[in-house]
Formats: sequence, C-alpha cells, structure tokens
Amino acid sequence: VNGALFRGKVDFTGTRFAHPVSFRGSKFFGKVIFDAAQFEGKADFASTEFHEDASFNEEVLFAKHVGFGSSIFYKKASFEKALFQGETYFGYTRFSSDTNLSYSQFFERTFFDGEEKNRVFSDTKPTLMVSVLFQKPKDTLFRIVNLSRCSLINTDLSSVELTDIKWSVNQRRKVIFDEISKDSNKNYPLIEKVYRQLKKNYEDRGSYGEGGDFHYGEMEMRRLSHHGIFKYVSLTALYKYLSGYGEKYWRAFLWLTIFFLGFAGSYLLTGIKTQSENAKVISYSFDFQPRTLLTSSFWEDFSCSLLHTLEIATFQRDRTFTPFSTFGKFMEVLQTILISAQVAFTILAINRRFKR
Repeated sequence: VNGALFRGKVDFTGTRFAHPVSFRGSKFFGKVIFDAAQFEGKADFASTEFHEDASFNEEVLFAKHVGFGSSIFYKKASFEKALFQGETYFGYTRFSSDTNLSYSQFFERTFFDGEEKNRVFSDTKPTLMVSVLFQKPKDTLFRIVNLSRCSLINTDLSSVELTDIKWSVNQRRKVIFDEISKDSNKNYPLIEKVYRQLKKNYEDRGSYGEGGDFHYGEMEMRRLSHHGIFKYVSLTALYKYLSGYGEKYWRAFLWLTIFFLGFAGSYLLTGIKTQSENAKVISYSFDFQPRTLLTSSFWEDFSCSLLHTLEIATFQRDRTFTPFSTFGKFMEVLQTILISAQVAFTILAINRRFKR
C-alpha cells in the first residue's frame, strides 16, 4: 500500500499483519486507528502523513523493525502501551500536536533522531512519556529532540544517549516540563527522581553544566516535597540559601564574606582582649554613635576583630585575642560551625563551577 491515499476514517483495530507491511509515502486524511493491532513482520511507515488523529494504543505490537522515518503527524499521535519488540526508528519524524508514548515499551535499539529545523516532538504541544521502559537504554538515542514540553515521570533516562536536547528554561536553568507545568498536584518525589537520573546521565558524560542544572532541580524538588513551613525552614532550604545547592559559587562566597564581617562586628560588641599583661581591651556598647565609624581607632579595632575571626576560622591555637565574656565564647563556637560549613559550600560550588 505504498503511496496510498486514505480519505476517510481507517480502523485497523485488532488487525493481525502476519507479513511485512509498508505504508511508505501513504497519506491518511481521516482518523486512523491501529489499536491492539499486531505487526508480526516489519512495519514501514516512512514518509507517511497523518492529517488527523493517529492511534496506536492498547498494546499494539510491533514484533520486528518499525520505522516512522520522515513521517508527519499533523494532529494527535498516541502510542500508549505500545510494544516495540524490534528496532524502532523515529528519524526526522515531525509531531505537530499532542504526542503520547506513556507506558510503552522498547525492547531493542531505539532512535529518536531529528534535525535543527525539525526537532522530534512539538515545542508548543505536550508530549507524554510517562512510565516508558527502554529495555536497552545504552542502545537508545535521543538526538536533536525537543523535550521542553515533555512529561518524563517514571521514565528512566539515566543511561540513554541524550545529544542536543532542547529543555525548558526557568531562570537561566534547564528544567523538565513536569516542574514548571501548571499541575497543582505535582508529585515532587517523582520529579526529583527524574532530575537525579538526568544528572547522572549528563555528569557521566562530563556535561557538568547541564548536570548542575539537574542537580539544582533534584534538590529543589526535595525541598518542595516538605510540608508547610519546612519548605522554607529546613537543612535543604538552608543549603539553597547559602550556596544554591552547591551551584551558585558567587552566592556561597557572598555569604562567607557576610559571615566574616558579621562575626568580626559581633566580637567588637561582646569584647575581646589580648592575653599579655598589659592587655589591650576592645569593647563597644550597643548604643555607640554612628560617627564612631568614621574614626581611625574604630577601624583599627575592627581590623583586630577581623584578625581574631580569621584565627578562629583557620583553627589557630595561639590566638592574639580572647573573649572575656561567656557570650563571646559562644560566638566563637557558633563561628567555627557556620564558617567551616560555608567554606565547604564555597569550595564545593567553585569545584562544580570549574568542572563546567
């Protein structure tokens, strides 16, 4: 039936194709249904045009090679629960509207291969790839594919080849559509799982830029999975605020600077002194006048306080100054914890930055 023209609705529901079949170059102008059909030989749909909805649902079976190379789906295309037991080829296939591959299974080599002017899958209509199973992920290729409107819940892409993929972008970060969709009942743990698998995929191939974006998404979904106020007050939230989950080196360094200056200022108020006999005492009250900040003596004292802060941060045993109040000693302990943690966050963020 190569080059055939089907002008009305075509229904092949449950049809058994015992031999190889080819619809190459055919045009379906009406709705076409292949639900529960069985293609026991090769199936060739290359350069086929589907002008209305095309349905390959209900465990339609492709037992051998099936090709949709250069085919065009102008309306909805659905392969829900389809079984692709042979090599599958969606090369230069154009999906112009909604596409559904959910719950389908691919048992052999699989190719979703596009070109820059014709990426596989629409960038304006949704694509569903929920709970798709690739039995041979290392023989599965997504190249020049548009996944910016694609739902990937419960689909493991950690080992498939992802090359030149178009993702959605949110605040200069690559994201999956499941995160930014308007669905009010998002399953954050499942979205977190998708991000974790994508992070593994990209970092295993040395693409730390995209891997960093997906790491951020993974941690953000973990934070949002908390209930109530714990979305904003938790260790995960603190990790975000202080370093952007280890991805924002400038934020980590800014907070490190703030901590240094803050603790230096606190020692001026709690009081420090040298350990010599003629001890130098530095202590300011909470009601000191702003004009004090303009004096050279204040900045000399502040530099001494900065020195004390630095000596604590570098774990010096013999320190120039020592606090002379219990609260001052408490601040030293607090500084040791906070600045040590922030230094670690900063080093981690810088390390991830240079990996990019």
